[in-house]
Amino acid sequence: MGLIQPPDQLKLGRAADEWSADTLLRDKKYQEAFLILSRLEEHNSPYAMVALGWIYENGYLGEVDLISAEYYYSRAVSLNYSEGFVELGRLKHRIGLDKEAREIFSAGAKIGNISCMARLGAMMAAGEGGKKSNDEAIKILTLPAKIGNPIAKRALYQIEFENSSSIFRVIIFYSKVLILIISTIYFTLKDPYSERSMR
Repeated sequence: MGLIQPPDQLKLGRAADEWSADTLLRDKKYQEAFLILSRLEEHNSPYAMVALGWIYENGYLGEVDLISAEYYYSRAVSLNYSEGFVELGRLKHRIGLDKEAREIFSAGAKIGNISCMARLGAMMAAGEGGKKSNDEAIKILTLPAKIGNPIAKRALYQIEFENSSSIFRVIIFYSKVLILIISTIYFTLKDPYSERSMR
């Protein structure tokens, strides 16, 4: 009867190139990574779109270029790549377009991206880009906080602090925040790409 279908060589090659580019980025070899990512872009690799956006946003090949960063992040979003939602929303928030950032994080949260959930909940809790709603924020922040996302944990601590009037609760709040900062630094140094790091 039938033979097992051979794997798609294009997809296997693209995955190997993405792995190579990721390794080069982690080793801060941006020019070499850029060459691989440019090839991957031609094949609509969503990973390449996010990585190219990140390179431009941080100016790793020269000047910071937020227009190009937004372009590549938007392309990743158009391919429904969940990390694209995180990076585009983060960029919009960075440049003060909070309403757009909140909408992007909301779309990313709907497809299950934990970082988008955390950032959306934090924006809701702070009233950034729309109505402030601690109740809705708590619902959204619970899962990312359980996983250890520092943005979600910090937002939940802030809500707890706002609802507290006791000096003892204030001391507890600042203790939790200090522990969170220390653990976030630790996890960021260990793996800057993990959900428990601050990106």
